[in-house]
Amino acid sequence: DKPVYLLNFAIKDGVTSVLICESQINTLYAHSLHYYALGLFGTGSYTQYKELKRSGIRKFTLCLDGDRGGRLGTKRFIEAMKEDVLIDVIEMPEGKDLNDLSNESLKIIHAIKDNGILQINEICDNTGMDIKMVNSIINELLLKDLVVEMNNKMYSIN
Repeated sequence: DKPVYLLNFAIKDGVTSVLICESQINTLYAHSLHYYALGLFGTGSYTQYKELKRSGIRKFTLCLDGDRGGRLGTKRFIEAMKEDVLIDVIEMPEGKDLNDLSNESLKIIHAIKDNGILQINEICDNTGMDIKMVNSIINELLLKDLVVEMNNKMYSIN
């Protein structure tokens, strides 16, 4: 069976919250953006889930690929790991992997995930980005179910 990529370092460092990626490339990309990440060498196996349960990590943010395999892997991970841990999901846009997203895109996704649905000016405040960049990234990502308010008009980005 496959190991969990970089799990030994997470355990050694006492990490309790990680991003979960499919590939080594996505895992290393997340590290380059200063996110602690682990890789499954695919969409995960029950042996890997056992290792993760014993690891001491309590929060997992799933960043599996934006394809059928990634969506099935996300469901399987949640089902296998749902007890005694927190699981969050960042749904990748269709056909995209984590390394297709910019650091700015990830900041926006985290601002939305951490604070719920936000107004564009709140996203700007949370990420330090200007409104033009935030609008551009939101439209690029086609963030599902995100509702933002600008100039007293409501926009639903689907």
